[in-house]
Amino acid sequence: MEETLTHATGTTSRICLGTLMGLAIMTQGAAGAPAGPAKGPLRVHPENPRYFTDGTKIPDGSWKAIYLTGSHTWNNLQHNGVYPPVDYEEYLDFLEKHHHNFIRMWAWEQGGWDPWAAGHVIVEPVPYARVGAGNRGEPDARRPFGPRPPLRVEGVPPSDRGPAAPDTRGRDARATALDGKPRYDLTKFNEEYFARLRSRVAAAQQRGIYVSVMLFQGWSVEKKGQVGNPWQGHPFNKANNINGIDGDLNGDGQGPEIHTLKAPPAILELQKAYVRQVIDTVNDLDNVLYEIGNEMHVGSVPWQYRPWVWKSFTRGLNTAFMDLYGATRIGDKDVNTFGFVGDWVAQHDTVRKNMGYTRLLAERMNLATMAPHNDLASTQYCLAHPGHEYLIYLPDGGEVTVDVSAVQGTLAVEWFNPRSGAVARGENASGGANRSFLSPLAHDAVLYLKAQEGDR
Repeated sequence: MEETLTHATGTTSRICLGTLMGLAIMTQGAAGAPAGPAKGPLRVHPENPRYFTDGTKIPDGSWKAIYLTGSHTWNNLQHNGVYPPVDYEEYLDFLEKHHHNFIRMWAWEQGGWDPWAAGHVIVEPVPYARVGAGNRGEPDARRPFGPRPPLRVEGVPPSDRGPAAPDTRGRDARATALDGKPRYDLTKFNEEYFARLRSRVAAAQQRGIYVSVMLFQGWSVEKKGQVGNPWQGHPFNKANNINGIDGDLNGDGQGPEIHTLKAPPAILELQKAYVRQVIDTVNDLDNVLYEIGNEMHVGSVPWQYRPWVWKSFTRGLNTAFMDLYGATRIGDKDVNTFGFVGDWVAQHDTVRKNMGYTRLLAERMNLATMAPHNDLASTQYCLAHPGHEYLIYLPDGGEVTVDVSAVQGTLAVEWFNPRSGAVARGENASGGANRSFLSPLAHDAVLYLKAQEGDR
């Protein structure tokens, strides 16, 4: 389902609400560099759609290509009691230290409970206001735009129309939610949530960091085989709102149905109103992308750490990493007991560093002209502009054969050590044929070849 949205800024965007995974680029976006604020809007690079451009040009007159890489973590927007708290300024320092320029702004939908904890945990703030004193969505001085009136959504009575009907257990519609706090009014937004969202995206912009604003969260609507049930704290749980909304369509005590087009029209209209509110909040900032949702379906794919970064980069992909960022426990479990984590301290630091290394190399190359050319290297991990530049990953080190027949003269040779970040110059090589290069490293290595000026 594709929906046209008109923003408070007067601009118009289109967003697919039925596709609940991926990134949607809106009319206001971003780009940037670590030395200054992010520039924008980001748009797909016209010559190389694997990358974005911020609309600036490099000395040869072509559009600059923007490579995105960075570490995100669970509490970089809200606080979920399952995970360690995040000092946001320290987090931005951490990203700058590792030369990262991209994060996913992690969003939770539920106001309590989590799949990784058997008991109740606090999750706050959330997008919707609770009824009762101090929870009516009054304007917040930190928000640079005016308050919204209650939403008028067909089939969803706002609080100013009187109480909703009692639920099936006969509880009064204004009784407390399952966490003992006032229920949510789904026609009113929580100004604290949107003020925080804006301030954190704006702070990232000043550090040259792009932000993918997450709209929906798969871990907020179902247990996914874990010990806790986040649906208990979800505003669309019929026990938690005054508007008569029940997102549990099959009565199984969970709500993944709200992330499908099977949801009733009233729920879809509420979701569209929420998306409009997010866009109105951050759409004028130059570092914004939008992510429809995270992990809407059960299952994950195992992957390796350092090799994953370089294999992805040389295949023309941008990289983003779910960072534990200091977490030692998730719920009641030690992270070291998770088979997919392993030695998380060492491995996570390896990933952080290598994403930063890939970005440093991306900024040295004319990335807009480069594309995966796996056929040019015997390792089959090669990002290249044939005749000009070649970046090759050797997962096992050793020797690699590279087809540099498109180069008429000589090539400068550099070996990059992905374990240390050190660079070593090699002897120049001749183009015009297949050439073999022996790595000086005893482990994986990165080879960078560049045709000499005048030899291209």
